[in-house]
Amino acid sequence: MTPSRLDSGLLDIILDGGFDEPFPDGAREIYDLWHAGRPSRRNLWARYDRSLRHEWAGAALFHRPHDQPDQPPGCAYHLDGRFVTDIEGFPGYDRPAYDLRSWGPATTLDDLLGMFAEVDVTVEPR
Repeated sequence: MTPSRLDSGLLDIILDGGFDEPFPDGAREIYDLWHAGRPSRRNLWARYDRSLRHEWAGAALFHRPHDQPDQPPGCAYHLDGRFVTDIEGFPGYDRPAYDLRSWGPATTLDDLLGMFAEVDVTVEPR
């Protein structure tokens, strides 16, 4: 422990949380929003860049109920696709750690439809 830069009566303590890389700038805002409860408005994630959309997806997955499915099998899901411009904008897929990704070509609608077809999900674009 070392004396704090903020005040001589304080100590700076460095905690090792097991993270190899710092969180991207702006991630704290996302974590604070989710910590306060589910976001009150839809599509708030769309204003963030690619790295922060990745953080948003992680926070959303962490805050979903883990002991039950989102919906029972056979239910219809409605996805507002206006803001889905890359895989970070598409909900529900496991993603490798942000810093371990290869940033290849963008995922296209055909790519996503192919992923759905592989697991027998019917998509009806409207």
